[in-house]
Amino acid sequence: MIKPSLWDSIFSFLKPNAQNEAIQLLLPLKFDAKYLDKNGETLLHHAAKSYATQIGEAIQSFIGQGADVNQRDYNGASPCLTATKKRNIKAARAF
Repeated sequence: MIKPSLWDSIFSFLKPNAQNEAIQLLLPLKFDAKYLDKNGETLLHHAAKSYATQIGEAIQSFIGQGADVNQRDYNGASPCLTATKKRNIKAARAF
């Protein structure tokens, strides 16, 4: 099961083109849509920080699996706001 901290760990050191390959490997896996990390962030919050070219596809897949687009982190930010703050247009459009 994928947890947000695992997603962030994987994507923090991969370049965007390598992130696309990782996304293809991770999408078929199940994840806990309600899991919150130490900052109250979900997998969608972490995905919103990724600049992979296929991040929109990943976000849509997570939403399709039940991820809550309205879940706010402990600072009150939704995943879409997180993407907007990071100026991540592809992620923001996916929401």
